[in-house]
Amino acid sequence: MPPPQRRLAPGAIRWPAGFLKLYGVLMYILTALLTLVLIVSRMPDSSNRLTEPAWEVVLYSTLISLGLAVLFTHAARRLRRGSNGHAWYPMALCVLVAAGGVYLARGFGEPAWLGLSAVYAGAALLLLLPSARAWIRPLRPPSAPPSVSNATGPAEA
Repeated sequence: MPPPQRRLAPGAIRWPAGFLKLYGVLMYILTALLTLVLIVSRMPDSSNRLTEPAWEVVLYSTLISLGLAVLFTHAARRLRRGSNGHAWYPMALCVLVAAGGVYLARGFGEPAWLGLSAVYAGAALLLLLPSARAWIRPLRPPSAPPSVSNATGPAEA
């Protein structure tokens, strides 16, 4: 018996997965830029020297952005998987980043972090929409194949 047909993702799920993939790509770009800053600041004849505490802050920022990039691209892949995907993982990731933005806005007094929080909280809320969650449910078991009986019927019995 052939395996059951895999359901294709409707357009409703592609936009959240696309946004998560975009977030991941942007985080990879940020990681590359921060890595470049780290390398340039350690060159012997560089005029852009960072103090040791500033260098550590940039290093930790680089590691965090790399971790978020991996998580976002993984979340986008999980959303596109159909019945094997899970909506809780991308939602939890977006809520975590939104909460981090609120924490940073409150801690540093920078209202720009609230914009980041609004984007990620909005992405988490969009994943709660029925159109985004409707297809992430288990596939129905395949119907029983038709029984193969004797072609001549009861006359042969």
